[in-house]
Amino acid sequence: MNHSDCEMITMSSLRNLIVLLIQSLSVIDEEVEEGLIP
Repeated sequence: MNHSDCEMITMSSLRNLIVLLIQSLSVIDEEVEEGLIP
């Protein structure tokens, strides 16, 4: 694997991580609104 391949993989996995973070945060927000989490 050359350098650019490595950068592409890192960028896409970082983006996936950010998407997962945003999704989990929005789920937590919904649970807070419903009173499931104090």
